Amino acid sequence: MPRAGVPVLLRKESVKPVSSRQSVVHVSRLVRDCGRGPAAFFPAGLAEPLRRRAFQCAPDAASILLVIDEPAPAWLVAVLAHAFRPRPVRLAWPGLIPRRALLACPPPSGFGGGPLGWRVFFGPPGALVCPDRPRFVSLSLLVPPDVGAGRAVFLPGLAPLWLAVGLAEAYAHHVPAVYLADAFGLWTCAITHSLEHSLGEQRVWHCSNDEPEKG
Repeated sequence: MPRAGVPVLLRKESVKPVSSRQSVVHVSRLVRDCGRGPAAFFPAGLAEPLRRRAFQCAPDAASILLVIDEPAPAWLVAVLAHAFRPRPVRLAWPGLIPRRALLACPPPSGFGGGPLGWRVFFGPPGALVCPDRPRFVSLSLLVPPDVGAGRAVFLPGLAPLWLAVGLAEAYAHHVPAVYLADAFGLWTCAITHSLEHSLGEQRVWHCSNDEPEKG
C-alpha cells in the first residue's frame, strides 16, 4: 500500500482519453490506485494522496468527465473534482437513467438565489449551508449565499451528490475550507486553502442557538 506523500505512478487504465479535448476518469480506478477500495469506505486520512493521483491524471486534457461508477462519499468526489481544476469538470452517473452535471455554479453572493431556497446556520466551526428542497436543476442557475470570507463552509449530506460537489466548487476560492458531511455524522475537509484546515480532516458540527438565516 502506498504511503501518504510518496509519489506513485498511475496505472494506465485509470484515465481513458476520449478525445484530445476530454478525458474520462473513473472514481473506482483512482481509489484503487491508492491501494484502497471500495470508494464508499475510503479513509479520509488518505485524501491528500488521492488528490495527488487525480492531479496527475490527463495533464493534456482540456476537460474531464469524472464517472462515479461506484458509491462514493461526497467529500471524496469533491476532492477529485477540485484536483482537476481549473479545467471544466463534469460528473457522470452510469445506470438506468444516466445523468451528467457540469460543475459550473456562480460564486456566492448576498443571501443566495436561484430556484432553491437557502438556510444558513452559524456555529463555532463555520457556516452550515443548507439548500431547501434540493432537486435536479442546472447548477448555473444557483447562487449560493455569501457567508463571509473568513468562515469555513459545511455542506450537509442530504444534498444530492452533484449539488454538494457543485456547491463545494462554488465556495472553493471564497472561503478558507469546505467540509462535506458523511454517513457517520462527521464533516470531512474536501477543499482547503488555509493552514488551519487540512485535507481529509474531520470535524463535528456544533450549531449555535441562533435561528438560521434564510435567503
